[in-house]
Amino acid sequence: MEMIADPASHLITTYLSARRQFTTEEWIDLLLQSVGFNPEHFGQRSKLMQLVRLYTLLRTQYNLIELGPKGPENLHLLRVFATKVSLFPAVK
Repeated sequence: MEMIADPASHLITTYLSARRQFTTEEWIDLLLQSVGFNPEHFGQRSKLMQLVRLYTLLRTQYNLIELGPKGPENLHLLRVFATKVSLFPAVK
């Protein structure tokens, strides 16, 4: 068994080499599928908007306020990451 001097560096190198095997569009589809979305149901702009929503969960000092119509399809990501997201219901 070979010992790896810097495991973090090895993981990054492995990740980058795997990422190069995908086109940008394929990678976006893979990211969306990994959180439970079917990318075939989204246009390019909608796919990017879903990724922006994910970004707010990765960066602790980045906030996003989203305004839009009330509906369950808008809440999928919020339900998946409910412990990291604050949801305020719409007022009529």
